[in-house]
Amino acid sequence: MILFGECKWQKKKMDTSVYERLLEKKESVRWKNTCRKEQIVLFSKSGFTVGLEKIAEREGIILYDLKKIKHILDKK
Repeated sequence: MILFGECKWQKKKMDTSVYERLLEKKESVRWKNTCRKEQIVLFSKSGFTVGLEKIAEREGIILYDLKKIKHILDKK
C-alpha cells in the first residue's frame, strides 16, 4: 500500500485542481507500479468544494477538514 496526500492550510476550500496536480505527481513515484495499492488522503483547513467531494466519494479518496481532525483529537 502506498499513501499519497496533500495538505492545504489556507482560508479557501480545497478544489479539484489540488487533486489533479497530486495525480500528476504520483505518476513520478516508481515503486511497485504494477502491483501496488494506492490510497489518496487530502487535508484542508477550510474544507472542500462540492466538486472535490463528489470526486472523493466516487474515487474513494479520504478527506479531512479541520472540523473532522478536531473531532478525532477530542475523542482521545
